[in-house]
Amino acid sequence: MIENSMFEEEPDVVDLAKEPPLYPLEPDDAVYEPRSSRLLVRGLGENELDEEEEDCESSARLLGMSFMNRTSSLRNNNSSYIRQESNGSCSFPSARTLFVGAFVLLVIATVAMVIYFLPKCNFTKEGCNKTDHSVEPLYPISTNGKIFPWTNIRLPRNVIPVHYDISLHPDLITMTFNGSVTIKMKIIEETRNIILHSSGLSLNVKSSMVEGTHRKISEMLEYKPWDQIALVFPEDLQKGQTCIVEIEFSANLSDTYSGFYKSSYKNKDGEIRWLAATQFEPLAARTAFPCFDEPDFKATFLIKIKRDANYISLSNMPKIHSTELHDDIVEDEFEKSVNMSTYLVAFIVADFKSVSKELNGTKWFGNLVTMEWWSDLWLNEGFATFMEFMSVQSTFPELEVNDDFLMARFRAMAKDSLNSSHPISSSVSTPEEIEEIFDSVSYEKLKILSLFGNLIDKQTWANNGSLADHRLRSSLLKIACTYQHQSCLEKARSLFSTWKTSRNNISLPADVKSTVFFVGAMSEEGWNILLQEYSESMYDAEKHKILEALASTPNTTKLVWMMQDSLNGGIFRPLDLPTILSAASKTLSGYLYAWDFVKEKWDLIIEK
Repeated sequence: MIENSMFEEEPDVVDLAKEPPLYPLEPDDAVYEPRSSRLLVRGLGENELDEEEEDCESSARLLGMSFMNRTSSLRNNNSSYIRQESNGSCSFPSARTLFVGAFVLLVIATVAMVIYFLPKCNFTKEGCNKTDHSVEPLYPISTNGKIFPWTNIRLPRNVIPVHYDISLHPDLITMTFNGSVTIKMKIIEETRNIILHSSGLSLNVKSSMVEGTHRKISEMLEYKPWDQIALVFPEDLQKGQTCIVEIEFSANLSDTYSGFYKSSYKNKDGEIRWLAATQFEPLAARTAFPCFDEPDFKATFLIKIKRDANYISLSNMPKIHSTELHDDIVEDEFEKSVNMSTYLVAFIVADFKSVSKELNGTKWFGNLVTMEWWSDLWLNEGFATFMEFMSVQSTFPELEVNDDFLMARFRAMAKDSLNSSHPISSSVSTPEEIEEIFDSVSYEKLKILSLFGNLIDKQTWANNGSLADHRLRSSLLKIACTYQHQSCLEKARSLFSTWKTSRNNISLPADVKSTVFFVGAMSEEGWNILLQEYSESMYDAEKHKILEALASTPNTTKLVWMMQDSLNGGIFRPLDLPTILSAASKTLSGYLYAWDFVKEKWDLIIEK
């Protein structure tokens, strides 16, 4: 027991042990709380203890012990006393307490993060077993929970569109539109699924025919992240067959200046008038009607538009005739269009009396002649800008526009030096990446054409010219063969066949060897021959070119085998793995498999 002589109490403290309680309580029913009054330690006067140096926590602890001792003594004396009311507030935790609490929270958070980022394992008696998914195809899940039958953001080439019949009816009161599209398609390869684009549309497959016979579609699947739908047939569609599908659709008019959108203006009386118009480039045609919304899927279009009688409609082609339907609704039919991409389709419904506009656009490059994919957008805009200078110089030579062309080249080089610039041909796949390349750099890449203008028609496969000519020829021929230029492919196949039959006794020009190997590896026989040559070659430079060609194969099974063999140190060395991954990642499917392989095998890769 702590003696009472060690403590002194301030005058306001009442010794309850000496005074009888007004309302006696049983000892076990009493509730005790520490008082907030200050205790004086022996040896210090009341004014000698600095409040800032006072340890509130220690005082409270001692006070509690004092009351506990008092309680014990009073209970022994069968005494009762009244609970004292606290006249002070709770004390603030000490700095040490705060520090310890913060440290404990930090440790807990760190442990939680470590557990979260640890590789996911299936724990068994043998330990942690990781499942290897590097060679398993990753199929997306459609909106109804079923597996979507396509794994690429680009559409397959097993079905191509031939013709679209489009009927539209925009309502400028409800700001909605509905319609139907009949798509005539040709089957290029045997398939059970037709994959096409649709975004934000409510769809209903009305009918489908194959070679003039009604063929019911078993189900329609949708994968929204890629704006793709799949029309699944119960039986395979055979190569060479013609398929016709009619789909009804409806949606709201867009609030942005993209897709089929609404816009307004004020007339001379200050009244707000509404109209509906389109802007489909690059990826917005899919928001107006289901279609194959990629540049190289060209087809003809026959468009019909229903409108109120006091409105007009316009489209790509001249109007053939108008038909009055009912309730002051008129349907305009336009001529069948030329073969063109979906992003070139255009129409408008407005209450204009007439429309007058000078033709101020490109017709050849970018419209009738179109890039295969948005990676080569510069072919659209660069060629158009380049031809502006060429045509003006040819028509009005006295203007000397080439002088301005030189200044424009310097401006383009200044922009091209920025970190925000991108290569002439940029690899893009997602809608966000495609939108980003629509910048001034793509338009001003025309300057590179002036550098190639006098050289492109002089390139040959012969081993002559300067080192700069060799480098340029290698780049140009590789680009031509990559984009399936027929004469380039035929020549490369011929050289590869000659090199193959000569058993490497005929030497290929060094600057075209990569292109020849690249084309040769496209076939099963050529790939196996190059693999054999790689294992026998003694020259690192040649082995590197063969390795890049082998890793460029579209056969994902071979690609996964190459990555695994390189990691194991078989035919390919571990130091060849970066080259294999780099070459494989130049295609979307190869990129996905390479990335999955790296994630699954990361622990082994960093050990090599």
